[in-house]
Parts: sequence; C-alpha cells; structure tokens
Amino acid sequence: CGVFYSIRRLVSGEKQRFKEHGFNLDLAYITDELIAMGYPAEKTLVERATRNHIDEVLAFFKMKHFKRVKVFNLIKETNIASYDLSRFTSQGYPVTKEYAFY
Repeated sequence: CGVFYSIRRLVSGEKQRFKEHGFNLDLAYITDELIAMGYPAEKTLVERATRNHIDEVLAFFKMKHFKRVKVFNLIKETNIASYDLSRFTSQGYPVTKEYAFY
C-alpha cells in the first residue's frame, strides 16, 4: 500500500532500503548470502505501517534466494514479535531460535 511505503520511508530516515524488482524493504546485505532485518509485520496495523510485511519478505525470499534461506529468530520475548514463525517453515525455510539472546 502506498501509504505504508510512505510511512516506512519516513521511519527509515537516511538508512538504505532494498529497492529492486518491485520490493521496498528495510534490510541490509551483510554479504551476498547473509541478510539482516528486523522481524516482519503480520498482524498489527502499526507494525504493518513501519516494518516489512511478512508476505513481501516471503515473496522476496522466493524470488531472490529460493530454497536457500534459514531464518534466525534472535528475539527472546515472544510477545514482542507478533508474527507466525510457521509462515516461514510452511514455505520450506527452516527457523532456529537457538541463537536468541537470553
């Protein structure tokens, strides 16, 4: 949605965004095979306005890194990230929480 993109652009400020192939995502390539990004939005309107939407993240993974994705969830508190991890695993992307900070 155009309104969400405008809000995300404001939230990102001067940070670089990934803008290729119709995507506009707040993420950073650390190397060609390592990407860092915040947890995706799925449910709340505020998160959907300020974070990458999970559907767009999944489409990005499918187009750019098909079947070569492993998600590392580094958030310990399950009440902070309001997205469903099974959205990744159902697409064949393994998820690990073993590296979460405690």
